[in-house]
Amino acid sequence: MGGLLLARGLLEFWLLDLNGRPAAAQFGFRFGNTVSQLQEGFDREYSTDSVGYVLRARAIKDLIARAYVRMTSWEGNQDTRKKWGAQVEHYLDLRFAMPFRVGAAYLQVQHYAERSKSWLRTHLHGKGGKCCTI
Repeated sequence: MGGLLLARGLLEFWLLDLNGRPAAAQFGFRFGNTVSQLQEGFDREYSTDSVGYVLRARAIKDLIARAYVRMTSWEGNQDTRKKWGAQVEHYLDLRFAMPFRVGAAYLQVQHYAERSKSWLRTHLHGKGGKCCTI
């Protein structure tokens, strides 16, 4: 599948080299005027140099130059995204399963787990403080 996406020009890959060694990388795909970042990483040896931020800044600059109007990221820290001026958007997640089947039971367990996490965040964090990541 990756070869097909590459052949159609739908893949984005950015690599930051320092002294001939890869220091950070980002991978994503594009559709229309949107680029969706899928995965990123960096060499911990360069963590104090913020190579991930440097590469992201270069990628954003490149996308602006090519007239892309949107860059999305599916994961990550919301505070970090806001530093880049990102707007948090929500999407609708629809799940279907036949009643009284294994799939329905699985979805029910997921639903209760999500509700439990929400309750714990609300009741354990107190006055907006953070005690843990759930």
